[in-house]
Amino acid sequence: MEFIDNRTIKIDKELNELDKFVLEFVDVLQKHAKYVIISGYVSILFGRSRATEDIDIFIDELTKEGFLALYSDLEKNGWWCVNIEGGKGTFEYLNDNVGVRFAKRGEAIPNIEIKFARKKFDKDTMNDTISVLIGKDKMIISTIEQQIAYKKIALGDEKDMEDAKHLEEVFKDFLDKEKLRKMEALIRSGNYDF
Repeated sequence: MEFIDNRTIKIDKELNELDKFVLEFVDVLQKHAKYVIISGYVSILFGRSRATEDIDIFIDELTKEGFLALYSDLEKNGWWCVNIEGGKGTFEYLNDNVGVRFAKRGEAIPNIEIKFARKKFDKDTMNDTISVLIGKDKMIISTIEQQIAYKKIALGDEKDMEDAKHLEEVFKDFLDKEKLRKMEALIRSGNYDF
């Protein structure tokens, strides 16, 4: 792992099937929307050995036309919406603050759940990201400090606590301790609506 700068990490790893799945999806997604990958997959990306059925992604809010263009491009590239059939219905789910899940056609797991970033926490996450370079590929994730604080304070179940511990260990020499402390305090304060 190499830090190119404070917003870019280069990792040298052999891509597993889940990494390829995520990269294939974001390759289409990034043509249509700003995005950020959050939650469990981030710890898996950095070596945590555990299974996951879904990858969580926030995207900037799109117009109906913009979303339908994304939906069409995903369909052309072999993806389908697990929740509901058709682009218009899928957009209505997103517009009603319901996450929608996409998987490779004919499969349901793993899947990618996308949500519009509407709440303050979601928007702050979208605006504080890290680029991860893996060979010629790139994906955008939330900051490690945000991941740790969210998993420890907002979620707090055993799996999330283990994810947080893993990230703390992997990034122990690189974490912005003050940023982490402030993020934890902000989440504890209840000023974020999750």
